[in-house]
Amino acid sequence: MKKYIHFYTKDFMADSSFREWVRNDENEPNDFWEKWLLEHPEKKQDVQTARELLLAIWATYDHISDHEINHHVE
Repeated sequence: MKKYIHFYTKDFMADSSFREWVRNDENEPNDFWEKWLLEHPEKKQDVQTARELLLAIWATYDHISDHEINHHVE
């Protein structure tokens, strides 16, 4: 299990599970991330920033792959 507590914005953006949650959060609730955020409110800003950045990237580039996201985040 990943230690998300040690993650910062760029780490969340690079994580495939997190990206999937952001991609589908309106359509499909993900209990893991919802629960994790409730347990770690101190990470709310990093999560929110990562979410907003990913959504902005996806809105700008219709077909950007996870590989490209990882490359740019790194």
